[in-house]
Amino acid sequence: MPWLIAALLIWNFLRGFALHPDPYALGQYFYTYEGGFLIRGLMGSVVTALAGPEPMAMHGLILVLSVIEYLGLIAVLLWVFKQLRNAPEPARTTDNLLFLILLSGPFLVGIGATRGFHDALILSLGLLAWLAWTRARPLLAWVLMALATLIHEQIVFFILPAMGWWLWIHPQRRGLAIPGTAGLSLAAMAVLTIPVVHFGKASPEQLEIIQHKIEIALRTPYLEVWGNPQYIGIAAANDVIENLSLHNYARLRYPGHLLMLGPALAFWLLAAGPLIANRRWADMAMLSLAMLLPHSLYLFAEDVHRYLPYSGLTAFLIALHSLRRFPLSEPSPDWLKPAILMLILAQTAIWDYDPVHYNARNSTPLLELIRSVGDPDRVRPSLVWTPHA
Repeated sequence: MPWLIAALLIWNFLRGFALHPDPYALGQYFYTYEGGFLIRGLMGSVVTALAGPEPMAMHGLILVLSVIEYLGLIAVLLWVFKQLRNAPEPARTTDNLLFLILLSGPFLVGIGATRGFHDALILSLGLLAWLAWTRARPLLAWVLMALATLIHEQIVFFILPAMGWWLWIHPQRRGLAIPGTAGLSLAAMAVLTIPVVHFGKASPEQLEIIQHKIEIALRTPYLEVWGNPQYIGIAAANDVIENLSLHNYARLRYPGHLLMLGPALAFWLLAAGPLIANRRWADMAMLSLAMLLPHSLYLFAEDVHRYLPYSGLTAFLIALHSLRRFPLSEPSPDWLKPAILMLILAQTAIWDYDPVHYNARNSTPLLELIRSVGDPDRVRPSLVWTPHA
């Protein structure tokens, strides 16, 4: 088991880790609380406080932070799973299978490929909040989720469904020490997102500040990778209601994006089996709803390709507790587990993840660089022109 986990982690790192941060992600570090509260402004304020406003200094710190956040997510994921895997057999074997499916899929590949975004950091905070939630510590979970929401509000789509499912299958824990504490905490986490999104829209003055910062960065030749000011400004003035559109689904590319859903589908099939066998139709409906809720994010976000792999993490957390509460009635055949893992690994291997090439051609994966060593026809990423119009 440990050697297989190590092999999958190394494979994911080589498969998806981008050599350069995403240009759009770089631009989001110009979101700060200068001029008032601003959605997603926490990390920009931290980086500016540590490195100063000079773009080159900020860029250097972001390079370091993006690696730390990626490795930190792996560490948190391993630690959280270790806290949960001390269950007796056969639950322990089932937990191991679920974890290997998650590591075999595109989840960590997607995190590495979107280097520079805050996704790894907020998912780490979300995982810790989820663990606190299952350990009957709703206040700590609320604080961690509040911090993650200030960094990026999309975290609620991936963690709250897992928390809600845990409450559904553990009705005796809904009150905890104080009646209604858990339910009220869950509602508060969801409601917290509304003022963050509503009051966090950039004012005209804040948009001018962001525009000025990016113009300065773009005058530095090496920093031509900073994102298009037009798109940064649109995101800073984010209006969730105006962004609500089924048109975003048109950005899904088939069959590539369907492959990203392989792990989530595997988790659903494994967790749904005992519920169907015992005719627990209400539980079955809630399980399906909880696993589908993260996909409602695609109604608001245009970069749906970036978020699709994260639904696998939500499905993993839901399936983990579902199969503890409603275990598999019969042991699966010996061939089934390796077959599932090979299927997930195969679809991840052939998956052409192209997260940010519509912005810039400088997000070459590490594995591609290794493959191209000695190739005279290969153009170094730093020499590829990045359009700004």
